[in-house]
Amino acid sequence: MVVANRMRSERRSLLVRGLTLGVLMGACWASARPTQAQHSAVDYYKQGNVWSEKKEFDRAIADYDQAIKLDPNYVDAYNNRGLAWNEKKEYDRAIADLDRAIKLDAKYTKAYYNRGVSWNGKGEYDRAIADYNQAIKLAPKYTKAYSNRGFAWRNKKQYDRAIADYNQALEIDPQFIQAYGNLAWLQATCPDARFRDGPKAFENANRAYQLSGGKDAAYIDTLAGAYAENGDFEKAKQWQAKAIDLLTDEKEKAAFRSRLRLYEQEKPYRTEPQPR
Repeated sequence: MVVANRMRSERRSLLVRGLTLGVLMGACWASARPTQAQHSAVDYYKQGNVWSEKKEFDRAIADYDQAIKLDPNYVDAYNNRGLAWNEKKEYDRAIADLDRAIKLDAKYTKAYYNRGVSWNGKGEYDRAIADYNQAIKLAPKYTKAYSNRGFAWRNKKQYDRAIADYNQALEIDPQFIQAYGNLAWLQATCPDARFRDGPKAFENANRAYQLSGGKDAAYIDTLAGAYAENGDFEKAKQWQAKAIDLLTDEKEKAAFRSRLRLYEQEKPYRTEPQPR
């Protein structure tokens, strides 16, 4: 971010008698105020953040574009535009922006984390893990980085490492909903029976459900999967139906309904190593 230089003019003596007070005041004001470009870059950046909060990502990107046009070294604008591209699943564009942010600030922890999210989205899990490693190196208590690294380990079928990362995140923050949900999902649906644990899956899924306030379809879906792993298919069907009722996206509904059909056949769900 460009910071305006506010220079103070020292007035010693007037050598030219014809100079008016108005001219002097105008000169001082001009030297002290920030430039229009500097003000506008911040303004566009803040407005982009407002659009991002409202999930209006195209509008957010347009404002970040303007901020970067006015200030080509605006590292936060690159990072947040990368986040917006991630939300649109435009991962290559996200990576380009996050590369730029990291080039401008090699210790920008969130940019490494966000680029890891992009690599996860592209299915390049080794690169994702490398970025999460760097984020954790810079911020050893970065719970989201541990949880997302666990997600990448899960997709590489290294389930023991995934569980270790989820547990590490929970050790740092015992209220971290995402880690409870991810751990419960693995314990309920892992294709490798050695890592499934029905009672623990239910315990962790229920904890995620309670912490989320009972209104998040993903954690209700996880709770249904835990019931199915424990052989309670009636409860699994009930909770899966509740999860479906909360969804609006038809693609998501189709995935949730496919699990409901399994529970109706009294079959538990098993994941494949891919983003969920």
